[in-house]
Amino acid sequence: MATLNRETIEERLKIEGEPLNLEKEHLNGVDLSTLNLSQVNLTGAKLKGANLSGCQLCNANLTGADMREVNLAKADLTGANLNKANLTQADLREVYLFNANLVDANLEKSRLNKAKLEETDLAKANLSGVNLDRAYLVRVDLSQANLNGAYLGGANFQGTNLSGANLSWTDMRKSFFEHADLSGANMLDAVLNETDFCKAVYDENTQWPQSFDVSTSGAIEKEMPKKKKEKKWLGLF
Repeated sequence: MATLNRETIEERLKIEGEPLNLEKEHLNGVDLSTLNLSQVNLTGAKLKGANLSGCQLCNANLTGADMREVNLAKADLTGANLNKANLTQADLREVYLFNANLVDANLEKSRLNKAKLEETDLAKANLSGVNLDRAYLVRVDLSQANLNGAYLGGANFQGTNLSGANLSWTDMRKSFFEHADLSGANMLDAVLNETDFCKAVYDENTQWPQSFDVSTSGAIEKEMPKKKKEKKWLGLF
């Protein structure tokens, strides 16, 4: 399948309008920056190294797309579906990902500096080695996500679900976890200098760095549900 170019896409936008169907198309390295591609179907598309910076990709379908090293800086992906997409080493600086679906997505070593995510689903996603410097991740689902070795300095995780997440070896200095759920999270060997855990929730399965004193952190331990006592019925003889 031949690789499409910007001129072809622009011509199709004029003729077909939105949304375009580009399912499984080859767009490796193509410059599509600033185009309005809202609701486009890019399921399984090849986008390695493509330039999508500043694009409008609201409600786009990028399920399973190959987006390695793609440039999505300042793009708007509100409501987009990136389930199982490969975003390894992608440039996602200052991207908008409100209400987006990134379940099982691979974002290893991607740059999310100052990215804005709200109510985004990143459950089971791979974010190992990512840069989330000063990113905004409010009410995001990061349950069972892998953030091993990530930089989270100054990021805001207010109300975010991090239950069962791997946060080992992360740099979490000056980040905010107010009202976050850290149940079962692994934070072994993480850097927690000036990290705000006010009213964050943890449980007996949460793993903290050895030298960290959780009792002074402001975090609240979740009470485990008590097992109901079985009623004993006395038979009548």
